[in-house]
Amino acid sequence: MLTSVSAEQLKRVWGERWQPTQVRPGWAIVGVTATFLIAYGVAAVTAFDLYFSAAASAARANASYSEVRAGFHQELALLVSARLVDGFVILATMPRGLPLRDFHRKVPGDRGGAALSAAGVLLASLAGFLLVGVVLGIPSMNTATPVGETLRQGIGFAVLAGAGEEVFVLALPYAALRLVRLPARWGDGEHARVLPLWVVVSVCVVLRMSYHVYYGAGALTLLPWAVVTVLIFHRWHLLFPLILTHIAYDTVLALNNHGVITNSEELAVIITAPAVLLAVGVQRRRTGNRDTSHAQLLDPAPQT
Repeated sequence: MLTSVSAEQLKRVWGERWQPTQVRPGWAIVGVTATFLIAYGVAAVTAFDLYFSAAASAARANASYSEVRAGFHQELALLVSARLVDGFVILATMPRGLPLRDFHRKVPGDRGGAALSAAGVLLASLAGFLLVGVVLGIPSMNTATPVGETLRQGIGFAVLAGAGEEVFVLALPYAALRLVRLPARWGDGEHARVLPLWVVVSVCVVLRMSYHVYYGAGALTLLPWAVVTVLIFHRWHLLFPLILTHIAYDTVLALNNHGVITNSEELAVIITAPAVLLAVGVQRRRTGNRDTSHAQLLDPAPQT
């Protein structure tokens, strides 16, 4: 029976699905808050427990293979549950969907956004590490790899972090907050205006830092990355480069934690990768600008 259902039929049914007639920012924020709590509420509570409890910190550091595996399965289940909820939130409160696809891809003058997005978050991560960890010498707490964790599990957690955080901590909160319209008297007197960008950035950063509290003062290392990630997403609205970069970065950390690469090799990768991505992004952007100028010369705008 399933084989008789064609792709065209599925597309038609999807196109005819019920959609809300207006944006519901209040409900969108409620729904996005629910998805965050499902996905990372437990992690945030655990982070505070690790920060305040020496016993909890010791238990995490000495977790066995089976305990780490149980934690992985729990995190996976929470992210899947949040994924189901956020699908409903998008359909019920955001008629136009979310700007999560590369809608700038066909604009020649704006090429290079993916590479520049990836380079930006990596440079911000490196800047935070150098400023807080090296210059200020502030150590991070509770970041030791559990004794029972395998490399495979470490990479698995990297995948879950990239695929989960950039959706539930960045894209969804950003989209919901950008739907909010302030009263006209707070704008130009006639038209409502959107929330200031600094408010959106602040909320996303607080959410991002909430489950990293167990780093202690060392969590400041992550602050530049948390801020720049929101600004970069605001600029290009490209989600997948951020997801893939997050996964790659955490995978490199896992390789180092398990002795596959040395500290020097890890640092070399973290320095080289953004340099290469930055060069690629700048080159593609220059090429796009030249293509746009050439197209304008061939097809000038009509005179009015």
